[in-house]
Amino acid sequence: MVKVTHKPRVKRAQVDQNKLVDVKLYRRGEEQQPCSVVTLHKGLFSVARKNLDVGGEAEISDVDGIKVVYRAEADAIELEMSVGKDTSLCTMRLENNVCHVNAHSALKIRGLQAIATHVLKRKQVLEASRDYGTSLPGFASLEECVKTISGWGLEMQQIKSVEKANTIKELGLIKIGEDNVVAPNDSTTLSFNVGVEAFKDLMFFNSKLVSRLHSNNVLCSSTRSLDTARHQVLGAAMACQLSGPFERNEVMLTAVMQKVLLSDVAMQALMSCTGAGHKPVTRLSMRVKRGDTVMVEKVPVYALTPEATATLGIQPMHADQDHAFKSKPSTVYVIAHDGKTLILNHMDYHNLNTTPSTVCDFTAPGAEGLLARRRYVHAACCVHPELSRVKNILTRACLDAAGLSPDERAQFNTEGVPALDMMCSGSTAIV
Repeated sequence: MVKVTHKPRVKRAQVDQNKLVDVKLYRRGEEQQPCSVVTLHKGLFSVARKNLDVGGEAEISDVDGIKVVYRAEADAIELEMSVGKDTSLCTMRLENNVCHVNAHSALKIRGLQAIATHVLKRKQVLEASRDYGTSLPGFASLEECVKTISGWGLEMQQIKSVEKANTIKELGLIKIGEDNVVAPNDSTTLSFNVGVEAFKDLMFFNSKLVSRLHSNNVLCSSTRSLDTARHQVLGAAMACQLSGPFERNEVMLTAVMQKVLLSDVAMQALMSCTGAGHKPVTRLSMRVKRGDTVMVEKVPVYALTPEATATLGIQPMHADQDHAFKSKPSTVYVIAHDGKTLILNHMDYHNLNTTPSTVCDFTAPGAEGLLARRRYVHAACCVHPELSRVKNILTRACLDAAGLSPDERAQFNTEGVPALDMMCSGSTAIV
């Protein structure tokens, strides 16, 4: 019998191909075919990162006269493509979670986001730049959500999806403009936020926790997406970075970044399932900075017993009665870390005893009002399938209404996840 030896070689070839990224250069007005393609090996960025000191630079590529140089700065990374000694084709600067691109006026360049994602996911360190010091108004009922969101007076000039546009109109959420002409973007500068994609490593090393949360989410159509479970993991990781301890009997629902107060009995039952003598079901692994040291922190995640869950006063979100899936008891996952108690699941958000008593201000100018609105939209979309289908439109409309500068806007040009906004609204460690 002859052994087949081709399969391993194919697998290696696929892995090697995944390590390559193409940067395509197009002449403006001739976007059908690139005038040049620069293929870069992702591993070279890791080599440069590990070996360069602040102020150092390394040549990543020099093919067909196009040179790519990587520069390390104290709080940023810069990548430059050039021809010859004096002609710069493109400069890309990664600072915080935002990528700023300046391109030659005759060119359009594609493929830079893949590079930004790769570089950031290897260097991203979790730091909470803000704590949401206010509570959300009610979002458990669809009528409440529609009334709140429509009261903001949001507008959007064009919605390409007919189905989403019809949903927006039926619910009366925002005003849709009549002008269907969208001005072309001929700017030579570009800023974008890498978003949740920058945390691929966080999701990779927490795949077991993502899977457990997703298994509990699939019973509800609004939270069935695997991305929802990833957002929950990021929320838990960011909540762990908040200053502690929390107030007495205070617990954070990290899926929506909302604190609630539990009764003494409920808090005792919850804590009786955590800590010494209890085996965690998994651990939340994250890269953090402690002083000048970057380290991987592993926080135990515990599962509540059915008896403890019954005493909480709030229960996991359940499927609708007519849902196709057979309903089953949901496991509640909790973290007790550094004086902070976190519940990771999506819960039944009716009649929450929220804290603090101050409600977030949707009318605040600039970034403050934007953050409040995006946080509310995220929570509402987690509960109501009708809203989850148009979340990207609502998030973009909130951003358009904030009146931010291009650089500020780039910070929040993301999926509208509260945990991510906690990072993007301040500085982010890149090490």
